[in-house]
Amino acid sequence: MTELIHRPARLAMWRTPPSPLLVAHRGAEHCAPENTMAAFQAAVDSGADVVELDVQLSADAVAVVVHDERVDRTTSGSGPVRAHSWHRLQELDAGSWFAPRFRGERIPRLADVLSWAADHGTRLLVEVKTSPVFDPGAVPALVDVFGDRERDDVILYSSDHLLVAELAQCLPGIPRGVVVNERTPCLPEILEATRADLLSQSTWCLTPDTVRYCHDTGRLVSAEARYPADVPLLVDWGVDMIVTARTELPQLVEAVARNSGGDLPC
Repeated sequence: MTELIHRPARLAMWRTPPSPLLVAHRGAEHCAPENTMAAFQAAVDSGADVVELDVQLSADAVAVVVHDERVDRTTSGSGPVRAHSWHRLQELDAGSWFAPRFRGERIPRLADVLSWAADHGTRLLVEVKTSPVFDPGAVPALVDVFGDRERDDVILYSSDHLLVAELAQCLPGIPRGVVVNERTPCLPEILEATRADLLSQSTWCLTPDTVRYCHDTGRLVSAEARYPADVPLLVDWGVDMIVTARTELPQLVEAVARNSGGDLPC
């Protein structure tokens, strides 16, 4: 009952009917290297309402913004993220793999992105990655970043549901969510046990009944637009956040405006 009372205030700035929020997956990854400050700024410039990013820990427990378990694909380095110190990670080139003009782009810390978002009035959807095994340092590292501050412009979410439940205990002033990429009869129990404010579910297994249940319990729902053709369905169901996936951000901006009666950005 306490969660139901406090959830509306915690999520007030995330509720923008009748149009869903547009979420740039790993930033504007269609025009800049994913999970970099360049991609985040490009997302805002392209009309995104929310920037989505991935966070995991360095060897010295610094929360860094990287998607893969290894740095090989998106940097000049190699090996697991967790095997490198923050000092080493910040030396890597995280832009040249995408295009020569991004040479010298760096892996940011979560703390850096939080400061940037506060300065730009940008909301963040932060996925906490703990695979391939549970990382007991994840929650303490996030507590170090946020301290006792409340940030209603940030949602921390994860497919690690035990971690989300721990976040609810240790960072009660930060909204949190769960990733559930399957159909399951246990969804209400998962949402209650984790005290989740957001359900992030794959479009292929999301249903209008699930969206209604989440809204009836004061929660938000996010889903990805794999194709522009997914947008009318998600808008009709009342999904709160539509995430770029195979659909590039400019296409998503146009599709949502066309299907929700909104205006295209200038």
